[in-house]
Amino acid sequence: MYRREILQDICVGGGVAIGLSSAGCLGIGSSGAAFPDVDGTLIEMTDDNRFEPDRATIPAGETVVWRTVGYAPHTVTAYGEELPREAEYFASGNFMTEAAARRGASEGAGVLYQGEEYSHTFEVPGEYDYFCIPHEQAEMTGAIIIEPSAESGQGAHRANDR
Repeated sequence: MYRREILQDICVGGGVAIGLSSAGCLGIGSSGAAFPDVDGTLIEMTDDNRFEPDRATIPAGETVVWRTVGYAPHTVTAYGEELPREAEYFASGNFMTEAAARRGASEGAGVLYQGEEYSHTFEVPGEYDYFCIPHEQAEMTGAIIIEPSAESGQGAHRANDR
């Protein structure tokens, strides 16, 4: 029996109220697998090497959660040279640079397996391009567009605009 079928049996047929969140029974991902709900914008990483959706627009101060919903392992890795000016670097595994993320992923660090998540809160307006290290050649890329919040009054700037 596959893990997904076991979880569905527990969530649907088990009728047990306790322990459902630890079994992953609070929500259903687009792949049909059971996963907990999230606060923020959810981006799923799929077996066909895609971020779904591959582009999202959110206000500054919001959080994005990436979740692996299939069996293929993935990473979330920012293209460091393309970040908005003064933006914090982000990558699953909490690496500080793209080079460190690439080195770490080659050793299995920062890799997200089925049901695992990575989240990042975006504070600086602009466009954030990112990719999956194991599937970069398959063009598994995405972008997060951060709009200025009404309070901040900040404008968007890319690193190349310096």
